[in-house]
Amino acid sequence: MELTNAINEGYVDRCANQITAGVVNPSGDMFEVDSRGPWEIRKAVRELASPGCTMIKTAATAGFQWEHERVHWPDYTEEELTALVDEARCGICQLLRMPWA
Repeated sequence: MELTNAINEGYVDRCANQITAGVVNPSGDMFEVDSRGPWEIRKAVRELASPGCTMIKTAATAGFQWEHERVHWPDYTEEELTALVDEARCGICQLLRMPWA
């Protein structure tokens, strides 16, 4: 939020205001916000969007941290990714007061 405030107050010029506070990823992975199942994912997105996050990141496939992992092995189901995108659109659009929210 410090960077967002600096941009809004004119202290930082010509900077894209895309703020992310973490990564929504499957439980047991290497990033910050663990989530499994569509409702946990929606909750994680809301938690990231509430302090002013304008971008939600995810780790949707294997991260190559283990020798046996392959890029085509999905970590999320289609239902889970749909929930993530749906919640991000709703939460961030409302946060930014976008008319199509």
